[in-house]
Amino acid sequence: SIAPCIISFNTVIDAWARIGDVDKAEQAFQQMRHSGVEPDSMIYNTLINAAAKALQPDKAQNWVFEMRANNFQPDKRTYNCLLTAFAKVGDMQQAESWFAHMQVEGCAADGMIFGSLVHVCAKAGDVDRAEFWVEEMMRQGMKPNSFCLSLLMQACAQVDDLARASKWFMHALGSDEVSGMALGSKLEAYARCGNLGL
Repeated sequence: SIAPCIISFNTVIDAWARIGDVDKAEQAFQQMRHSGVEPDSMIYNTLINAAAKALQPDKAQNWVFEMRANNFQPDKRTYNCLLTAFAKVGDMQQAESWFAHMQVEGCAADGMIFGSLVHVCAKAGDVDRAEFWVEEMMRQGMKPNSFCLSLLMQACAQVDDLARASKWFMHALGSDEVSGMALGSKLEAYARCGNLGL
């Protein structure tokens, strides 16, 4: 018989992760260890992603701790899964703590990570924090894309903060990253709330 390798185990773990069965994914991991196959960073990231998708950030965090204990360095995918999971369950304090930790570790945030933070804050109606993350993105030398700006403007409109929505719309118009088509549907929503003041 052919001995299972790390690739086959990762395939199995990833399959369970995709359907949201964290317990089965972890059982496959334990089976892998019992078979004498040592995990790599890809395996840990798959487990972290599985726990994050299942909205079990504490479990995802424990896998990060084990990952580091086994001398594997978390990467952008690791941090994005982890902080997004905490943010989605409403624990922005932990999400932002992991963001700060990521920065200290020298792992630069990218548009996906900022987009995740803006998305969660905007969805929760926290316009101030959504705006903070867009501005932090700009402070770190990145241009907010249409996704981030649209989310922020939508959040502003939902709380009837049309002045702030207008401010970010004007910013979007001056950005090469944003197309008029991407923002058209948002403008229609704002128009229902009142005059944008343009």
